[in-house]
Amino acid sequence: MRHTLGVCLIRAIDAIKFHAHGNGDAGVGGLFSWPLEQALIMSARCATGREVWHAGRRIEDVTAHSGFTGTIKTLADLYDKQHTSEYREVMTLEHEGERLSCGYLAPKNAEQLAQKRRNIEFWAQQTFGQMGRYPDFCAQLVVGLFDWAHVIEKYDKRWADNARNYYLHCRRNDLCLTHALTDQYYDRSSERVNSKTRI
Repeated sequence: MRHTLGVCLIRAIDAIKFHAHGNGDAGVGGLFSWPLEQALIMSARCATGREVWHAGRRIEDVTAHSGFTGTIKTLADLYDKQHTSEYREVMTLEHEGERLSCGYLAPKNAEQLAQKRRNIEFWAQQTFGQMGRYPDFCAQLVVGLFDWAHVIEKYDKRWADNARNYYLHCRRNDLCLTHALTDQYYDRSSERVNSKTRI
C-alpha cells in the first residue's frame, strides 16, 4: 500500500498516456487488445533491465533463473487462461465497454462481489493454495484506493485524481502488481545495526 500511496501522492498520473513496457502492445483499449500471448509479454517485462538480487548476487536474467522460472510460468499460464473460452467468463468480465480482469473490478453489487470471489478461488485452486500473494491481492489494494478516492479528495483533489487514474491504468493494462512488507534479512547478531550491514 505504501508504494501505491507513494505513486498517488508524489506525481500526477494520466492514464491515457500510459503504455505497456517497451513496445506499447497493451494500449488503453483493455486487456484483450494485446496481440501477443500473455506468457511472452510477462517474460519480456521480467527481463526489462530491472535490478534483481537474490542471496547476495545480482540475477542477470530472472526469466532463466531457477528461483524465478516456476513463478513466472505459473503467472503467465494464469494470465493466458484469461484469454481462453474455457476460463474467460470466470476470470474476466465486460465492464463499461471493455473486458477486464475480475481482480480489477470495483464491485457495485453482491453479484459482482461473488464474481470476484470466484476469480480469487480459481487462482487459489490453480496454484494449489501455494501462492498466497498472487497479483489479485495487490489488485484489491488498488481497487480499495480507487474506492477511497472520495475521501482522499477531501485533502487534495490531485491525489484523488491520481488514485483514480492509477486504478484505471492498472485495470486497462491488467498489471501484475506485487509488494514487500518486510526489510531484507541482515545479520541480527551485530550489536549495532546500520545501513551498511543491512545491504
